[in-house]
Amino acid sequence: MLYTIHQTLKTMKLITLLITVFLLNCGGANNGTVMAEKTNKLTSGPFTVSKVNGDAYSNLTVEFDTQTQKVSGFSGCNRFFGDYTVNGNQLNFGALATTHKMCSPEDNIKEQHLLKALAEVNAFDISGTTLQLKNNEATVLVAEQKSDNKIAQSENPSVDYSEVSRGSYKNIAIDNKRLSWVNERNAKAQTLTLNDTEWARVLELVNAIDLSTIPELEAPSKAHQYDGAAIGSLTVIKNGKTYRSQAFDAGNPNTILAAVIEKMIGLTNNK
Repeated sequence: MLYTIHQTLKTMKLITLLITVFLLNCGGANNGTVMAEKTNKLTSGPFTVSKVNGDAYSNLTVEFDTQTQKVSGFSGCNRFFGDYTVNGNQLNFGALATTHKMCSPEDNIKEQHLLKALAEVNAFDISGTTLQLKNNEATVLVAEQKSDNKIAQSENPSVDYSEVSRGSYKNIAIDNKRLSWVNERNAKAQTLTLNDTEWARVLELVNAIDLSTIPELEAPSKAHQYDGAAIGSLTVIKNGKTYRSQAFDAGNPNTILAAVIEKMIGLTNNK
């Protein structure tokens, strides 16, 4: 009788031990699954910025290319671009370069806030399509990624044209349907939104150019080198890459660039 009771107790202990091991293993597997679901991974594509240091913003973007670890975006006045490094949830941006458009004081302030926030970032958190860029535990920027316009936005170019001489200045810039221009130094930029037809024509003209050849295109004339003629320059930024032309005499660009420049000037003359 005692032997039977003893054997029964041993059997019950063994069963209890097996159940405990089973539950621990299940718990470990579940914990592992939860960890995998919470693991952050930065994704390529554009994010639309909604908040910078708690303030609501619109028309700002930040875009990542995870293959090349390049970052670019629109900061309210100019396009910016540069490198970043990521290690787990740690994120740091290198020195960011920008285009040099003349913009309104309001847009300049917005741009300064965004670039200052990006310089402070050392971590990130992403949940679904919402990205938070952080300085330690403090959130400095919130942005949203929309899958339906990811490809279209990433392919849209930013185009900048300038004419500069000792006595004159002109700058025209187009970025994602937004046209801005100034016709003299220190003037307030005029801005407007292109309609679908105008924007489609700009895209058609830019896409007709092999952008990689822009820096090599020779100017037809070089009067600006010796008689003070206005110097022209065209810059196209697309997918985080910058293509800047050689200096040319304003009004006489390389024929490959002429149609885009004429269209940009025409858009400002008609407004």
